[in-house]
Formats: sequence, C-alpha cells, structure tokens
Amino acid sequence: MKYKGGATPKSIRTSELILDVAESELMLTGLDHVTFTTIARSAGLTTGAIYSRFENSSEMLVALWELRFRPALEAFLALYEAAVLNPDDKSLVDDLVNWMLEPPTELVLAVEALAIANRVDELEEVVAPFVAAVAKAPAPLSGMRFATLSILLGTIVYFPFSNGRKFARAVAETVVRLGRVTSVRDFGPRQHATVPTIDNDETEVDPLIRSLLVATRSVIARSGFEHATVSRIARKWGHNPSTIYQHLENKSELLAETIRHALSHSLIARHDSEDMNDLVLVIGQTITNHLSPSRREYLRFRLEAHVAGLHHSDIGAVLLDEYAKYQERFAASSQGPRGIQLTASECSNAAYLGRAILMPFVPGCADFDFRPFGESFATISAEAAIATR
Repeated sequence: MKYKGGATPKSIRTSELILDVAESELMLTGLDHVTFTTIARSAGLTTGAIYSRFENSSEMLVALWELRFRPALEAFLALYEAAVLNPDDKSLVDDLVNWMLEPPTELVLAVEALAIANRVDELEEVVAPFVAAVAKAPAPLSGMRFATLSILLGTIVYFPFSNGRKFARAVAETVVRLGRVTSVRDFGPRQHATVPTIDNDETEVDPLIRSLLVATRSVIARSGFEHATVSRIARKWGHNPSTIYQHLENKSELLAETIRHALSHSLIARHDSEDMNDLVLVIGQTITNHLSPSRREYLRFRLEAHVAGLHHSDIGAVLLDEYAKYQERFAASSQGPRGIQLTASECSNAAYLGRAILMPFVPGCADFDFRPFGESFATISAEAAIATR
C-alpha cells in the first residue's frame, strides 16, 4: 500500500500516527464511523494532512486492512493451521484460546472489516480475494472448510458476549480437530431425521410490535446498525416514524428489543434421551437445520448486532444477558451432560456469526452439504468437552 504523501521519515511517521489514531478511534466507534475530522483532532493534525494521504475514508480502510488488519488475521489463521498440523503441541491450542478470548485490536477490526466489506466497495475489492483464498478446499471438503472457518472467525465477535467463555478451550479443541478431518467419510454417514425443536410462544409479543421488530431485523441485516435509520425502518414497517417513538425511546432501544426477540425465539433442539449417540445426532442435525439458506437474513442480523455490540456498551449488555438466557434454554432442552451441551452451544453460536461473515465471499456456500460437518462437529465437541473437564 503506497500513501499519496511523500516518503520522507517525517511523512512516514505522520502516516503511521494517522493509522494509529484511526485504529484507536475505530475500535471505539466501529468501521462505519471513519471521520477524518475526528481522527485529525485526536492526532493533532489538520484534515488536509489526512487527505494528502487518503482520498476518502474507504481508502483509509483499505490501507488499514492491508497494513494492520490482514496481517493480524493471517497470524490468527496461521496459528490455527499450526495447531491443526501439530497435534502433539498443546501450547498451540493454548495460544489459540488466548487469541479467541483476548484478541488484539487489529484482529477484532479485521473480522469486523470482513463483516462490513459487502457495503464498502473499495474494501470488498481487497477482502474478497483474501477470503476466497483461505476458504478454498477440494470439493468434498469445501463445506467442512467453510464451516470450520465459520467457528474460528465467529469466536472473535461472539466470545465478548458469551457467558460460556470457560468452554473456550473445548471450542478450540473442536475446531482444531475438525481441521484435521481429511475426508467427509472419516466419521461415516449417520441416519438423519427431523429433530423436534422448542420455540417461545410468539403470542407473548403484540403483533404490531412483532412486525416492527421483524422489519428492524430486516433493515439492519441489509445495511448495518449505523445505517439503519428510524425512517428506513418505519418505511419497511409500513408506519410513520412517530409511531415507533410511541413504543420505544430511540434506535438503540429498538435494536435491543429486536435482539431480545430474535434470540428468545431461536430454535433449540429438544432432546429427552441420555444416550450419547442420540445427543450427537440431535446436535448435528440441528446445526444443519440452522445453517439453511432460509435463515440467511436472520444470521446476518445476528452478525450486525454483534458488530454494534462491540462499540455500544448498552447493546453489548443486551447480548450478554440474552445469551445467558439462551444457554439456560439450551441446557433445559436436553438430558445430556451440561459441558457437552454448552460446548456445542458455544461452537454453534460462533458458527452462525462466522457463516454470516463468509457467505458474501464464498459463492455456492448455500449448496454445501453440512451434514458431515454437523456429525463430525457433534462427535468431536462431545469428546472435547469430556477431555477438557
């Protein structure tokens, strides 16, 4: 990446200062808030000094991606690959867990860059080839590679809001062992069946409010929280913006209620048997069901909510609270060991977010057969949970 400015030592230091300050500001506000005025003020520079180096905010994001974010993401993926290739080196899994639980700023922003790239053309141009390269795998394993990367990337935006962080090592063990699968036949085909699910009674929500929350979810899924204005949401809903304010105080409260509604009505498998094979079947099939194309908008909304939660403490608090309730419902739905249940829950929630990140860049991902992944994931997560007790 070449700056527009000169290459004198002073110019290089100024460019690095601009990127340092931009990175700090974006960690507070999110990548949708790149403002040269704020960055210049924090850096003690004029906006002209920034414009002499970057034509616009999108080009600054590209520079940050190439110089800061992508190297951090490459290091994270390299650590994962090393753990996959070196099964006797347990320290690599320890390091992977540390990165998942306490990711450096550059890694968090790198994953956020993947999440928002589909609405920033310049950023998408540099992100898309990178994702295509790391997600590439032979045809029989393309679904497995896609799903495994989904868990890995999803942990970065999911773990900040998880009450099950103590299962992070089991999650890491699961995703590493999945990376060692060299054939989708390694775990053999299991019988698949329709799995009954539990769902909260939607009659508890007033129909008018429910339609507002669904409209909000749709708009945010398409444009992100920062660009989802109340006016746009009202148009999608079919009512005046003033009607929204009769029920909710502001957009943040509207998003909070939409998150509560979405997560409280997440489908969870019902399982009444203590048989481990039955539990593996249920978990595997439920993951496959949850990754269906029909849930694409829902998954995208979940991702956008997490991106917003990284920079808005009130939204983050809602996510943390709702995931705690989600885990309670998940545990109550099954008679199996709680550690295995929560390991599966942690991997699943991370996978949903990671899939939403990767979907725009992996053509044909909706056609992947996720059943082998579901089966392998369920088996391995169960074993990992037992091994890390």
